[in-house]
Amino acid sequence: MERKFTELEIKIMKNLYHNGVEYIARDIAGDIFSCDLRPKIVDGTNRYTLNTNSRRFCYISEYISGFNVIPSDDDSLVCIAEGLDDYEVEQSKNAPDPRATKSYTKEELSVMKILYDNGAKYLARNYNGILRWYNLKPQKMDGKIKCWDAPGLSSNGSLDIFSNAFDLIKFEDAEPVCIRQELLSGGYSID
Repeated sequence: MERKFTELEIKIMKNLYHNGVEYIARDIAGDIFSCDLRPKIVDGTNRYTLNTNSRRFCYISEYISGFNVIPSDDDSLVCIAEGLDDYEVEQSKNAPDPRATKSYTKEELSVMKILYDNGAKYLARNYNGILRWYNLKPQKMDGKIKCWDAPGLSSNGSLDIFSNAFDLIKFEDAEPVCIRQELLSGGYSID
């Protein structure tokens, strides 16, 4: 079965694989999940469920809708290494490098919109490569600890699943990314 993953899905798969996750599947409820051990098939069905021995797993559909090329049947299991191998072969056919552009992808803007609608105002990448969201403008801490930190009672969170996405956001940036500004530049209307 030929699968065409989006650029964002490929970036998510690269990050998951880098962190020891081997599989992506759709569970019996239709949710997409990733795990380090081969998922089990639910008795009497052709549907997958999380392997209870998995140490690394994540319900991807809690963060993003996507991976629509993974159906809800026994063909839904994706070995990430194989999916990435297929992608690398396709990229080597002179496909343009998405990082060569200076704008965010449609998928990245969609993620920004979801984050914005849920209170996130800024994005920044820490020195260790982890992408984080903030509801208050963070300041770069470039001393002994190299990270972005927001003052006081700020809310913020890790976006580990997107660490290989959002290539334009670097720790070296002078300012955090203002989500509102990027959404307006990307053609989104903001209430």
